This record gives sequence, structure tokens and C-alpha cells, in this order.
Amino acid sequence: MLRADIPQFEEPTEAQWQAAENALRKLISQLQPRDLYEIPKDRGFCLPYAFLRDDGTYGNKISTSFRFADSPAVIYTLSVASIPGGGASETTILNATGRSATGILSQLPENTTVKQRLGPRPAKIGALTAEQGGIMVEAKRPGQPPREGYHVYTGYAGWAGSQILPTIEVTMESAARAAYPKLTMDAPPYEQARPRLDALLKSIRLRPTTPPMPELVGVQ
Repeated sequence: MLRADIPQFEEPTEAQWQAAENALRKLISQLQPRDLYEIPKDRGFCLPYAFLRDDGTYGNKISTSFRFADSPAVIYTLSVASIPGGGASETTILNATGRSATGILSQLPENTTVKQRLGPRPAKIGALTAEQGGIMVEAKRPGQPPREGYHVYTGYAGWAGSQILPTIEVTMESAARAAYPKLTMDAPPYEQARPRLDALLKSIRLRPTTPPMPELVGVQ
């Protein structure tokens, strides 16, 4: 994290190290504890049991993943990002198309075939128009029934330079027991998992903050 924007294969100068260390110290100084479900009055980012103060002008991306206890082999990931002004908005239509095209320009794992390509197609994240794409596959396993796998991406691009219309991306993907030895069950079929994804997408809302974000100050 200390390397920040220093190129990966370049040795940082002392000045670059100092600038990165100062940025990290500043970040740490903006953290404070937060009760679960507490909504602070200051501007900033809510994290589990923590709050990061921010003036609402910096670019950021925060992701969180979770699973349900009754289907631990299905992973849901929610990402929210604000892109600084002058930057390019997230290419959600390309992301959705790429998920749908898996296996066309690349190889699928051995003994794996495509059952269905999902989109790309329009979708909704709350009231926001988004793009969705994904794939369902079937993997044959020696001595066991075939396993159905899936990955579904839904994304709203947002507006570059806006904190009130951020990029929002949601993925649902199945995990293979071979990759996660602690799993004791396979993911449920896609048709069983899909309603939870739909409910998650429908539940997402944008809400005003108090105090308002800088771009809304003075707007009646």
C-alpha cells in the first residue's frame, strides 16, 4: 500500500517513499470507530465497525463480499467506486459482454462445457439502468454428478467526477469445492441462486447525505 502510484518495477526514491508514508498516515488519522448500522453525520465512508472521514472529492473504490450460511459456495460481491473528474467511467457494457463471452476467446477448464450464456442485456440496480452478463457451465467430475457453475456480473457505470452517481458493480459466482476444501456442499443450481441476486439488485438505493455532498451544496 505504501507504494501507492509508484510503478511496480521502479525503485522508489526517498521523496516518493516519504510522500507515500505521509498519505498513509493521513488515511489512518481519518479512521474512527463506528457502531454497526450507525450513520455518522460527517462526510466519509462507512466500513464494518469503522468510519473513514473524507471531504467527498477523492476517487475511491470499496468492495465487500459475503455468503449466505445455507449456501456458502455462492459468493456475492458489491463494489462502489467514485471516479475523479477527467477519468474514464467504468466500461460496464464491456465487462458484461466479456463475462458472457467467456470460453469464446479463451479456453474453459478441462471437462467443462457452456450450458448458457447470460446476456449481455439491460438490467436494473435499484432504479438505475445497468448492464448484465454472465455464463453457466457444467463441469464433469469422475465418479460424481456434474457440477453446475456460474458467474453473473451486473454494472452501472456512474458518472466520472460525481460522488452522488458512483459506479456500482454486483457479481454472483459459484465456488468449486476443489478450490475451497472447507466447503462441504456444492453451490445450488443457478435457477435457485438467481432470486437472491435479483433481491440484492432490487434492494440497492442511492440516498442523500447529511451534510450534503459537495456537488449538491447550494442545490435546492
